[in-house]
Amino acid sequence: MAFRITLKERRKAILQTKPDFDILLNGEVFGALTYNMTGYIGYLPLPEGGKMDFGEISLTAYRREIAYLHREAKKVEAAA
Repeated sequence: MAFRITLKERRKAILQTKPDFDILLNGEVFGALTYNMTGYIGYLPLPEGGKMDFGEISLTAYRREIAYLHREAKKVEAAA
C-alpha cells in the first residue's frame, strides 16, 4: 500500500497574493492548504490513518512535515 502526499497549486483568486494548494493522497484530493494572514492552514493525512493539524505554519514547514510523513510511512510498510 503506497502512501504518497503531494501538493498541487490551485489558481489564485483575483486579489490573492499567495496560492492555495490541494493536498493529494495517492493522487486523490484529501484536503486543501489555504493561506491565512501569516501562514498556511490545513490537515495532512497520517500513515496509520486519520489526519493532523499543524496549525498556521509556512509552506516550507508543511513540505518538511510531508517528507517526515513519507519516511514514517516507509517504516510502517517495512514493519508490516
